[in-house]
Amino acid sequence: MAGRATGGNELRAFLNDGAQDRPVKNKQLIGVVDGVNTSFLTFDDRVVPGSLVVTVDLAQVPATLNDPVMGIIIVTTTPPAQQTTVRGHVLLSVFPRRGIGTSRCATRAERFRV
Repeated sequence: MAGRATGGNELRAFLNDGAQDRPVKNKQLIGVVDGVNTSFLTFDDRVVPGSLVVTVDLAQVPATLNDPVMGIIIVTTTPPAQQTTVRGHVLLSVFPRRGIGTSRCATRAERFRV
């Protein structure tokens, strides 16, 4: 029985199926790309700290999460030049939905009985 619990935890980590995490990949960030601006917005709120990866024209650049609740990101290197695309990969904290007559929503791993 312990092996089954360990396998379920490994699958949950692989799927990023924590109690409240949802992956968002390759999403274009909102902000003026003019060679001066370093502040961008994900348009999604409740970003999980430590999950941020920012790319400029598919090349990873260092960035910090300034405000995880609002999804504000600061690029810490040279500001992105004009005609470039700034994208982000993050995990979002999503509050669990509660169904009628249930105490909590099942995660993917629980639904597939892993």
